[in-house]
This record gives sequence, structure tokens and C-alpha cells, in this order.
Amino acid sequence: MSSLSQFTAAFCTVCIMTGVLYVLCPKGALQQSVKYVFSLIFVVCIMSALPGLKGISADFLKNENNIVINEEMQNTAIRLTFEVALANSGIEFSKITVCTDKLPDGSIKITKVEVITPELPETVRKVLGGEDCAYTVEVHA
Repeated sequence: MSSLSQFTAAFCTVCIMTGVLYVLCPKGALQQSVKYVFSLIFVVCIMSALPGLKGISADFLKNENNIVINEEMQNTAIRLTFEVALANSGIEFSKITVCTDKLPDGSIKITKVEVITPELPETVRKVLGGEDCAYTVEVHA
């Protein structure tokens, strides 16, 4: 990441300095020659900074905060899926709680779903996966 910031700083510095020198360059017969030399300096500076870009890696994508956000997003998606399934079946509920475990490979396994509803437990279990699902469904009134 520091390679990218160093390249960006070098690029911006060269751009600013070239702009300042263009403003200060003389008018008249030497104007084209001086601008040509400035352009060559600009190209050389940019080309000298390019080898430093090899050090750029995608380590910033492996941030631990992103993993936490992804886990929270997965839990929210699971809960919303159950909410939509209950709503589409016409079952009124006041709260759904989904309990999950994180597996060693990084995936999430649903262990238990708790639903607070006045409906019959059998109806809710049938909508949320039936009797042979891999997680338990608890219904509370």
C-alpha cells in the first residue's frame, strides 16, 4: 500500500512542478523548446516511479474488519430470508433470532432459529425447513 501512496505522491508532485514551470516558461521563440524539455522531464519522472508499483499487493483486501462485516451481513441475510419466508406464508411474528456457528473454512452454519409468534409451532417449522432440516426451530408465544 505504501508503494501506491509513494507513486501517487510522486505523480502529484511532478504534475504540480510541471504546471508551475509551464507558467514560468518564457514566451516567444524558446517557448516550444522549453515545453518540450518539461514534457520529457515529466515522462522520465513517471517512468522512474513505475518500478515501485511492482510492490503493490492486494493485502488491504484481507482486512479483519471486512471479515466481521461479511459475517454480520451473512447473518442479516439469513434472518431476512426467514422473515420473508414467514411473511410469504402469512405467518405473523414479532421477532426472529438466528443462531449460527462459524466453521473452520469461514462459512456459517445455522444451528437454531427462534421465532416469537402466536402461530402453531408445526406450521412455523414446516415453513422454515420442515422436520428434517439441519437446524432446530423453536417457536415461542
